[in-house]
Amino acid sequence: MDPTVEFSIEAGAKLVIGKDAEPTVTVTPSTLEYTTYYTQNDVSVGTTFPTEIGTYAFVVEVTGNEEYNDAHKWVTFSIVPDKLDPEVTVSINNG
Repeated sequence: MDPTVEFSIEAGAKLVIGKDAEPTVTVTPSTLEYTTYYTQNDVSVGTTFPTEIGTYAFVVEVTGNEEYNDAHKWVTFSIVPDKLDPEVTVSINNG
C-alpha cells in the first residue's frame, strides 16, 4: 500500500520572498519516517528553504514498512520577488 503525501502548496505555486510561509508536508500514516529537501534543476540545494529567486522542488522521501511502500513525491514552486505597485504621478503643464 502507498502512503498518502499531502503538500501545503499546489504545484506551480508562486511564493513571495519574506511574505509566504515555506511549504510543509503531511504523511499518512504519521508513524512512517520521512525526510524532506529542496532541489533546483534536479540538484539538491539542501534541507533549508531556499531564499533566492528561482524555481524549485520540495521533495519528500518516505521510508516504508511491512505495510506501506517507500515513496518519493515532490511539488514544484517558484520564489518570486515582492513586486510593489508602481507609483504613477501625472502632471499637466499649461503652456
